[in-house]
Amino acid sequence: MSGTIEGQQRVRVMVVSHALTGGGAETQIRAILRHLDRSLFEPFLYLFRGEEKLGELIPDDISVDVFCGPGSSGRRWRRGVSRFTLARDLAATCRRHRIDVLYDRLINTTLQTAPATWLSGIPRVSAYSSNPDADFASRLKPFPRVQRYAARKAYHSAATVTANSECLRRKVIEFFDLPPDRVVNTPNLIDFAQIQASVESADEIDRSDGATHLICVGRLRSEKGQRDLLHALALLRTRGDQRPMRLHLLGNGPDEADLRRIASAEQIDDRVEFHGHVENPFEILGSADLFILPSLDEGSPNALLEAIAAGVPVIATDCPCGPAEILDNGRLGRLVPVGSPVAIADAISDYLDDPQSWRSRTDAARTFVEQRHTPRHAIRVLEEVLLDAANRG
Repeated sequence: MSGTIEGQQRVRVMVVSHALTGGGAETQIRAILRHLDRSLFEPFLYLFRGEEKLGELIPDDISVDVFCGPGSSGRRWRRGVSRFTLARDLAATCRRHRIDVLYDRLINTTLQTAPATWLSGIPRVSAYSSNPDADFASRLKPFPRVQRYAARKAYHSAATVTANSECLRRKVIEFFDLPPDRVVNTPNLIDFAQIQASVESADEIDRSDGATHLICVGRLRSEKGQRDLLHALALLRTRGDQRPMRLHLLGNGPDEADLRRIASAEQIDDRVEFHGHVENPFEILGSADLFILPSLDEGSPNALLEAIAAGVPVIATDCPCGPAEILDNGRLGRLVPVGSPVAIADAISDYLDDPQSWRSRTDAARTFVEQRHTPRHAIRVLEEVLLDAANRG
């Protein structure tokens, strides 16, 4: 690994995020803050919104600046929606801390950090972690053309753009018309030791009914595909499959009421348990029999990586992007077509017929994923990118 900036002991990196809890991106931010090499980097954190119990989420050595505190009236945040107030505050904060390079994750964060780096002249590394086709088709409304123009300008002004799978890297290059040498594949960090410790103490599932326990982890929203999974369970019942099974849905989101309605209408609500947000999902994940990722699109799904780390057999849709790379094109788990309850039902049935053959692949899957996603490997890739950006800046 190359050294620090000439004449300076450590590189000062400002990590910027809307918040520290909420989903996979926030999980990755926390992992990056934990694992950055302190002999090379001095990390700082800037949050758009503060949170309660912030000290429990990050290491003690991190200096934190918050644009809008958790107890505020929100007035300052509304002013910041224009981006100028927030950008000016972030730029001033970076100058005060003498920051060498800024790192952000998620497009909505990048759209607000880009003006700050224009004002401050500080180089920026921006991570893109979801499918841009889906982002601009559905999630970034209204004014998708304006948003796309602003995003293209923001990513073109970054020193480096990172993507967390090779499939996503290619999509980001094409979608934003970026030079290929400016977009780098940086794998997600998965803390295998932490997951294994939780799995070894897992006793969250009641097995007194003798059921096979299925699990799906993720925000309850349309692109995560939980509707297809519920319809697959209903199809199994329609086929007359009476083998006892129970689906555990972990996560909350805007589709929860609709998903509950589907479970009731399909008469499978006795087979489905909604857990809501779970602080430590690994205790349930580790005691499940089969993990299912029914997503319509992804970047590199943390939940799938974590299921493999927990040693659970997996079914995943072959969606863009990530699952095919993670499962080595189906060698290490079952890939099914996107949006196909029939294929999901067939895969669940196949597991129920011969669970041992599915379990026989879990060690190979874990080894394959561990080679790229352990903190030791994954953080080094990102550290090289940050050092390069800081030195070029």
